[in-house]
Amino acid sequence: MEPIAVMTLFLGLFVVVSRGALLVAPAASIQAFRMLLERPSWLRLMGALFFLLGLGFVQTAPAVPQHPVASPALTALGWALLAGAALLLIWPRGYQLLAKLVIDALADGSVLRVIGALGVLVGLGFVWLAITLN
Repeated sequence: MEPIAVMTLFLGLFVVVSRGALLVAPAASIQAFRMLLERPSWLRLMGALFFLLGLGFVQTAPAVPQHPVASPALTALGWALLAGAALLLIWPRGYQLLAKLVIDALADGSVLRVIGALGVLVGLGFVWLAITLN
């Protein structure tokens, strides 16, 4: 399996698992997200993981010449992950404030289920892309 396919499959599975929880149990998922936001050290760890994922995309995506659309899109996604990881690593308190506002605004169960369903579809799209990149 190509390295970019592995990275894309990992991202797709991560999105499906994290957003699928919103689809199945929105209240418990929001509670888990709130617990994640309580500690800046957990946010920094999440930022380090996003940094590694973004770095993997930036390094492997340009080497896929057979997909002229997927290669630049995944490279841009890698750079976006690196920027988000930098925010989490440098200023986790700012991310906490922003995420709490968003979670409070989207506290309705039906809205969370729609976000979860859309997230699962996006994740499955990444899984499909990973299969086609192989």
